Amino acid sequence: MTAHRFLTHQGVEILAFDFTRTSSREETLERIAAARDEVTRHPLGSLLIVTDVTDSYVDAEVVRALGVLAADNKPYVIASAVVGAAGHRDGVRQLVAGMSRRSFQGFEELGAALDWLVEQRRTTVT
Repeated sequence: MTAHRFLTHQGVEILAFDFTRTSSREETLERIAAARDEVTRHPLGSLLIVTDVTDSYVDAEVVRALGVLAADNKPYVIASAVVGAAGHRDGVRQLVAGMSRRSFQGFEELGAALDWLVEQRRTTVT
């Protein structure tokens, strides 16, 4: 699977980042760089993002890179959801949120995350 793709859920377009099963710092940093490149191609305040971090590689350098990515992407994003941030990865989610002064709603399943993102879109449009 590519590192990112657009999904349509209930008629709403959502940018999905796949960080699942990354096995090294280098692979994870490459996906972070690809995410940065993709997000900045879109208008400010236009994106709903879901990121799946199930079984992803995490170390201090990755956490720092995620914090910078999240801070840089803030102007482009309406709402973000994270899937698979259980255990220590939930701590990483919270740390990145604090570093970037953003919030990332955590979910165990993709479907629930997509439903939540659609609802966030609907509340910002009305």
